[in-house]
Amino acid sequence: MNNNSVSTFIIKQLIIGDSMTGKSSIMIRYCDNKFIDSVEATVGVDFRYVSVQKNGRHFGLQIWDTAGQEQFRTIINSYYRGSHAIMIVYDITNEKSFEQVVYWFNEAETYAPKEISKLLVGNKKDQEKHRVITYQQGKDLADSYNSGFIEVSAKTGENIKEAFELLGFEQFNKLSNENLNQKEQEIHFQIVQNNEKEKKKENCC
Repeated sequence: MNNNSVSTFIIKQLIIGDSMTGKSSIMIRYCDNKFIDSVEATVGVDFRYVSVQKNGRHFGLQIWDTAGQEQFRTIINSYYRGSHAIMIVYDITNEKSFEQVVYWFNEAETYAPKEISKLLVGNKKDQEKHRVITYQQGKDLADSYNSGFIEVSAKTGENIKEAFELLGFEQFNKLSNENLNQKEQEIHFQIVQNNEKEKKKENCC
């Protein structure tokens, strides 16, 4: 990652999920490559920007870390608008946080754009001995919402980069294709206009 790079596309990623699932730790691990054992609860929304480069492609990630507490949920709803990707986080050692995933998927379907990319993320993969949610449970739930799925560890960094860039490149490809289609349409429109001008010239003569 290079924070000084110029990015062609800006991709807005929203991180949602219950409080204490490690959303802020996931963002800090990705952006700063460090783990803070005790992170204060996010108040409202926190924001980071990262520039991503890979295989000659580059784009900017706007990462919005949202509070999981109920009193902030009406505020968070406005941040769904304009988002390209949503990361829904639960704690594999906390059954309640997994049960709440249904609520967060429903929120996303209500407030987010229909074409948004979704990724269900099971955090705290390093705590296998305390696991109460199996990998298959997470995968099955993600599949039921047509979402991607991955398990990560903010503590060790396992799969953190993959999670963010999986969403990022998925949206990058979509935006690239949309941009290419738009350019093709503009070129086609220009050709049609030029043909019409030529016809008018011929008719005048």
